[in-house]
Amino acid sequence: MCASRIERTMHSTLSYLRSQAGMAIYDGFVYIWRDNKHKMFYIGSHQGSIDDGYTGSNKRFIHSIRKRPENFKRKILEYVIGDIKYIQSREQLWLNLILDCELGIKYFNLKKLARGGSVKGRKQPCLPSTRLKISRALTGRPSKNKGIPLKQSTKDKLSLRFKGIPNGQKGKILPKQQKIKISNSLRKIWYAENLQTNEIYSCETVDILAAKLKSTRYTIYSKKLSGYNIWCS
Repeated sequence: MCASRIERTMHSTLSYLRSQAGMAIYDGFVYIWRDNKHKMFYIGSHQGSIDDGYTGSNKRFIHSIRKRPENFKRKILEYVIGDIKYIQSREQLWLNLILDCELGIKYFNLKKLARGGSVKGRKQPCLPSTRLKISRALTGRPSKNKGIPLKQSTKDKLSLRFKGIPNGQKGKILPKQQKIKISNSLRKIWYAENLQTNEIYSCETVDILAAKLKSTRYTIYSKKLSGYNIWCS
């Protein structure tokens, strides 16, 4: 079977005629991507809009389209009204047209099995300019959960989840230069100035200052505690 067979089936179905006319209401769709450079195809489905940025879930396909998006073109095989299971059942009909010998060779699809394609599926990565805008918008904004103590039930769940999992740093031997750097940082006097009251705290270690300000060692090291100006000498 070749792509032309799928195209002939696509042109002969009522669903394709509806897709060509454009459907204002639909829950999902079945699509086919064509790699013009390597003459390969990828069939999939998605629950959502055709304009929400979804591409597919196959790892090899995602890697290829991210690397050279200019070589790929998508066609909508069928618009579907129904839940995710029904959308996948419609995708399965198209996958059944692929020969077993073409899986992974002529098609990015490795199995003739409809799965994935939900609203939580993979989307195209953000552009660098978009990432920069998000970073600037979040810079200096405190976490919404900051200062809110965890419930005892949440603590118990976290304790059970990580129980028995070894610490990633346990047993590792630190380089000599890193040991010296840590040692010197612990010997420094750490200061914290309250920007509202102008009161200055001084402590011999990071841990003491963190406990005094009810914060963490990492926050003190990063000097990003909201409402305080932190430095060491």
